[in-house]
Amino acid sequence: MNYIRAFREWVKNASDEELQEVLEPAVKGIECERCKAEKDVYFIDPFGKTTFFYCLGCIKKVKEEDLPEPKSSKGLTLRFKVLARDGFRCVYCGRSPSEDGVKLEVDHVFPKSKGGTDSMDNLVTACWECNQGKKDMVIKEIR
Repeated sequence: MNYIRAFREWVKNASDEELQEVLEPAVKGIECERCKAEKDVYFIDPFGKTTFFYCLGCIKKVKEEDLPEPKSSKGLTLRFKVLARDGFRCVYCGRSPSEDGVKLEVDHVFPKSKGGTDSMDNLVTACWECNQGKKDMVIKEIR
C-alpha cells in the first residue's frame, strides 16, 4: 500500500475537525518531512500504521492540492527508525531536543566516504554538534 498517497488523499478529504483529532505536536527538533521547517510541526498517524511529520503550511498545501508528491520516503522512514531506536537522543553525548534543544541528525558510524552503508547497524542518532565534530572519523565504540 502506498501510505503517502493514502495519507495525502485522507488530508484532502478530511474535515478540519478530523484533522484536529489526529494532529499532535512533534517534539522539538523534529522537521517537517516536506519543507524541513522545525516550527509548527505535527505528528500525524491517521491510519495507526505510519507516522508523518508535517508543518501546518505543508498540511494546508496538501489540502489545497498544491504540494507535489515526494520522490521517496525510504530515507525518511529509515531516519525515523534510527531516531526512535536511539530514543531521540544523541548516542555520543546523550542530549535530546526536548530536554536540551539540540537538533538531531543521523550519523554513519563507518562513514560513507570510507565505504560505509545506509544500513540500520551503521546508523546512529547524533546531535548536530557531535556529528559536525566527528566528521568522517571512525569511532570503534560508542559509550
